[in-house]
Amino acid sequence: MLLSMEVLTMNSSLKSLAVLIALSLAVAPASAQPANSSDGVEQARMNYEGRILGNQVTLRSGPGENYYPVIRLDTGATVIINGIKFDWLRIVPPEGTHSLIAKEFVTVTGNSGRISGTVVNVRSGSTLNSQYSTIHGKLQRGDAVDILGEVELDGKTWLKIKPPPGTTLFVKKDFVEPVRALGPAVIPVTPLTTPPATPRDPVAGPAVTPPSGGAAGGGVAGNPADLNRDTGTGIPGTELANQPRTSTPATPREPSSIELARASAQQQAEVAYDQAETTWRAAMDKPLEDQPLPEILSRFEALAVNEDLPVTLRQQSASTASFIRSRNQTREDVLKLRQSQAEMQARLQPLQAQNRQLADQFRQADMNRFTAIGQLQTSTLANLHRLVDPATGRTLVYLRSTGGATVGQFVGVKGPLSRDENLNIQLVTPESIFPIDPGSFGRGTTAEIFPPSLRGQLPTTQPAR
Repeated sequence: MLLSMEVLTMNSSLKSLAVLIALSLAVAPASAQPANSSDGVEQARMNYEGRILGNQVTLRSGPGENYYPVIRLDTGATVIINGIKFDWLRIVPPEGTHSLIAKEFVTVTGNSGRISGTVVNVRSGSTLNSQYSTIHGKLQRGDAVDILGEVELDGKTWLKIKPPPGTTLFVKKDFVEPVRALGPAVIPVTPLTTPPATPRDPVAGPAVTPPSGGAAGGGVAGNPADLNRDTGTGIPGTELANQPRTSTPATPREPSSIELARASAQQQAEVAYDQAETTWRAAMDKPLEDQPLPEILSRFEALAVNEDLPVTLRQQSASTASFIRSRNQTREDVLKLRQSQAEMQARLQPLQAQNRQLADQFRQADMNRFTAIGQLQTSTLANLHRLVDPATGRTLVYLRSTGGATVGQFVGVKGPLSRDENLNIQLVTPESIFPIDPGSFGRGTTAEIFPPSLRGQLPTTQPAR
């Protein structure tokens, strides 16, 4: 059956639609019992299809701005309406939403589960934040659930499940256009046992300003009482429970300038909150020292006292500001430490340069330090050569190899020194042999064994060998 609407004219141009929702009690088997179904919410006899008007329209866990946001929908998205409270329409959770249930009360088998507790609360999950305080249904032992995943919240494991039948969300009626009736409502009614919880960590997006002229342009009528009157259409099932039938049509009300100004201020405040949240999330991806924490902190401190912002977002702003303040102190400590390290490094640079210079000098000295130096000559001993004093021809030490050096050259030899007891001679096993200038001895070249004729070239401060 199509939902009947009556087009009303105001000042020859203002048009509005009156929602035809009948309120009555109904019972649905095998459904979750909604915890908010009788918290002042009037139950519809029929389910109705509605169309979202405006982008980024926020669906909330309860009928008020203080309930945390659950998901945002854009123009054209459809919802199923089954009740109303003041300016808020109760709807069936649309595709993309989820509920939360304590994992300890569910027997899990793959992607499905079955309730193991007697009566278990089902909470409204959010795609926008980590809130879960609103109970929007209950399940009985043995009820089946579809598991979408799990999440850790406040040190406890929760299952993300497909919202069971009977669970509900709420949307401001100004942003929904009724389309048609879908059939009898089958939402059970259970008294509300817990008061609306104050969300602890909401993240809300910008509110969507109602279409100009209040309910004009296909929006739901602005006066909540309009949904409590019979439209006089005579369509079966559209009369309201406990209400006499009447043919008086609903009269739409154009929002006052004060209401529009208040809505605009709230929208601007929520946009500012979203921008601050976006800046904060982007900053978290940067190194700590590059995060603009003082600027972000000032924005959240201002939001925490902004009266145009819903109270839950002010609370969240204050909580975020407290966290950023602590993080900024850590950042300042890190920056001071790094500055101290930079100053220490600057003081160490001259010492490091001096150390490098000394190391170079040591390497240079090591390059010119030999086991023995002298003129290379042949020997009458088999397979041996000898180093001699060029001035006297006296043998200084014997060599096992010439290392490719030419007989008659003045050379420096590096290698282990030993004594051959059989031949009663000192013997060097060369590791390297370099031609050197005899005049460099004592001026950068040293040796353990050297010609006595070069002794006069040693510095006067060096004791004679």
